[in-house]
Amino acid sequence: MWSIAGIVEASADRVAALVLDVRPGEFALNDAPIVLVESGLPNLDSRVIVNGGPRNFTATWEADPKGIYVIVDMAQGSVTLQGHWWYRGTYRVEAASQGSRLLLDVYNIAPGLSRWIAPFVARGVRSQQTQTFERLLSVIGKHLGCAAYSLQS
Repeated sequence: MWSIAGIVEASADRVAALVLDVRPGEFALNDAPIVLVESGLPNLDSRVIVNGGPRNFTATWEADPKGIYVIVDMAQGSVTLQGHWWYRGTYRVEAASQGSRLLLDVYNIAPGLSRWIAPFVARGVRSQQTQTFERLLSVIGKHLGCAAYSLQS
């Protein structure tokens, strides 16, 4: 459906260690995996519960007991967040001349005829996702003590 990209002026190993850090447990938001807190999950409240691992997880919170699926692929440098209807977002960390490139690819995985409805629902999500991606870059930059910026025009 769409892609967003940004640069983090730190090595891909350092960025991946932060972005792909998903582990089981019950977390306050300030301790939860960064990719969950800063990805714009709807109605995220004060605690996140992450189950599973080391590759396949579920993450739930009080306002959404069904939560999302989380798939971590260390070899590919990616983490995927997938809802229960149409949304799948894959964050990838790649080496770049400036340090590393963080990409977000958003896919429509809705089944059957609802696949045609999802783009109408997604219109508002796209602009929101761009803002949350830029916030994620900022948080990563602060954590790693480096510049991080969007490549969107």
